[in-house]
Amino acid sequence: MENSGKKGISVQTVNLIMTVISIVISILLLYETSKMVNDYDTIRANTRSYIEWQKVVNEFEAGSDLLMESARSFVNTGESKWVEEYFKEADVTRRREAALEKVREGFGESSSVYRELNAAMNESNELMNRECYAMHLMMEGNDLDADQFPERVQNVKLNVEDQDISPAEKTARARTILNDMYYQMRKDNVINGIHSCMSEVFDSTIHRQERVEAHLDGLLIRERVLILSLILAAVVLLLLINVLIITPVKRSVEYARKNRELPEIGAREFRFLAKTYNTLSSESREQKEKLDYEVSHDSATGLYNESGFRIILKSVKLNTTALILFDVDGFRPIDDRYGHKVSDYVLSVVGNVIRDTFRSQDYVCRTGWDDFAVVMVQTGSQHSDVVLEKVEAINEKLRESVEGVPPIHLSVGVAYGDKYANGDELYKAADAARTRVKENGGRGCAIA
Repeated sequence: MENSGKKGISVQTVNLIMTVISIVISILLLYETSKMVNDYDTIRANTRSYIEWQKVVNEFEAGSDLLMESARSFVNTGESKWVEEYFKEADVTRRREAALEKVREGFGESSSVYRELNAAMNESNELMNRECYAMHLMMEGNDLDADQFPERVQNVKLNVEDQDISPAEKTARARTILNDMYYQMRKDNVINGIHSCMSEVFDSTIHRQERVEAHLDGLLIRERVLILSLILAAVVLLLLINVLIITPVKRSVEYARKNRELPEIGAREFRFLAKTYNTLSSESREQKEKLDYEVSHDSATGLYNESGFRIILKSVKLNTTALILFDVDGFRPIDDRYGHKVSDYVLSVVGNVIRDTFRSQDYVCRTGWDDFAVVMVQTGSQHSDVVLEKVEAINEKLRESVEGVPPIHLSVGVAYGDKYANGDELYKAADAARTRVKENGGRGCAIA
């Protein structure tokens, strides 16, 4: 038994190995998942960053556009409100300067993003110089109060060729320099610088996204591998459970129902149990055989006699035992009419039919002249249907079993040991049930 216990794979070992594998794979999956979450957070952060930088550059463009439009509106209309709008943006709001500073802090002065926007700033500043020059021409050409203009406009020095021209020509000149090709070229340079800056921001964002996506692709591949590994581990575990536990249990049940030795297969624990069961079963069979030899048998039927019956009734576990008592109905007239030889033959047939109907582990006894008993082991009241079927089958077999004599049938009483304290009480209950059947005409079965 000790050697058998060392054969095969232990369920505990399989459980430990598969548990460790599952835990390791699960931890790796959690780790890879957390990294994937970080990558997705990075992608979202990059997208939000791109949107924010787009807003910053748009602010620069809006500030630059406002300066140009305010300057042009002033030289075209002469209304001072446009000068106020212009210098409010230039000196107070300062969206261009704020945007450029954010880009410097975010990307650094050496970055292409900053260089492109700074170039646009320089072009915008060149336009401001030209716009202030045009404002000064409008101031003199329309004889406007100089105190209404900032010092930046008041301190502009006109070119020699513009100093001696008429007021009307100065006004026309102001409008010309804000609409000529040179001004438009400078304006286009500002727009191109802004677009180039935004393009650099876009390229930088795309580059970062591609790196994160490449890393994310690797994580997805590893995660798929881990998920497949976990599925494979589950499949292997199911197969091992089937091979080591389920199949051995099913086969053991099948063998046990056939009263055969259990196959020593499956896990080490099941092999040990099968070995132990087989040993105990063998010992039980030996004890039963020994008991058979010790107990005398009835010479006419070969069954246990009354003495053996009493011993058996004391040796079994009552709570899992059913006692079935039989009486051959109308047997005395057969004996009187046909003689002892025929009656002994009839009793032999009855005993054989009863014995053949019950299991090999059940004890079939002849307890009196025409009385028989079966001690049915491993049986409780829940098996009443089985007992009744066996009794009916016996009566059917006996109806035409013996030629030349009237049909034979039995009166049967049944009692289950889980209701009684000892064998005597069990016997009295079964006998009382049998008596009720006899008094009601025989051929039947009553349960105590």
